[in-house]
Amino acid sequence: MIRKEIDFKNSGEILEFIKQVSFGEILDYSEYLRMKYFSNNIELCSIYNVKSGRCSEDCAFCSQSSFHKTEIAEYEIGGSENILRLAGDMAARKVKYFSLVSSGRSLNEAEFSKIINIFENINRDADIFLCASLGFLTAKQAEELKRAGVVKYHHNLETGPGYFNKICSTHSYEDKLNTIKIAKACGLEACSGGIFGIGETLKDRIEMALEIKRLEIKSIPLNILKPIKGTRLDKNAPLSEEELLLSFALFRIINPSAYIRIAGGRPFFKANENEKLLKSGVNAIMVGNYLTTTGVPVEEDMRFLKENSLRLS
Repeated sequence: MIRKEIDFKNSGEILEFIKQVSFGEILDYSEYLRMKYFSNNIELCSIYNVKSGRCSEDCAFCSQSSFHKTEIAEYEIGGSENILRLAGDMAARKVKYFSLVSSGRSLNEAEFSKIINIFENINRDADIFLCASLGFLTAKQAEELKRAGVVKYHHNLETGPGYFNKICSTHSYEDKLNTIKIAKACGLEACSGGIFGIGETLKDRIEMALEIKRLEIKSIPLNILKPIKGTRLDKNAPLSEEELLLSFALFRIINPSAYIRIAGGRPFFKANENEKLLKSGVNAIMVGNYLTTTGVPVEEDMRFLKENSLRLS
């Protein structure tokens, strides 16, 4: 059994490592690292989509892109009553983080002002840490978010740098890296991960994990593609369960002290999903619904945590 950390330098080393050990040994190693750094602690987060659809970017997997014809609901930023209610409910359930998420490349000045006001209200009324996922960010906006009580900024890399231009042409990988660096420079924690099943290879996923390691990101949300009719990837075949679990495990092995967070796509697993994810090194869960897909009811996750003596961090 592997019981020492391996500081992999590149994807070639990791691919060679996979050839030398069994799938079971990799899962055992990832679970060992999870327990070493986090024991039985699990972190929960929740999101609210404040603005949906009509996005100017052409990300191949996204149902909110204006380049795709999908049947998702489209709406602008509205009032804060429902948001405040949900944030309060999540706080009462001991969910640690609550994030406001918006479609689009970035928010205009009026939209951003509304978001700041909502964050200030949540910060005043709910005992919960605040996150934001609002597209590309300026240093001035990052400072405003921080003053409003936001502690973490989410901006996914989506995939490895060598594959990114296959799924998006309206912005670059460097654009994404720049927003992450801006957020960190202004004192916000960075949250960044990606999505599996968009046509990438295992090597592409490994390259993303290594990029995240270089950026020293400690919150890594990972999604599984649920093909949505009308997007460019609506015919994509699903990855096998073994490949998904291997990919989660490699993210844990490459980033041993990070929160590896399962986000969209959890219903992919037909049975015992939480047990399998824990075994692969996952130690954080996005509860409730996601952006345009249905998630797992919060009550089910809470019941699982209790039955398995898992503690909320």
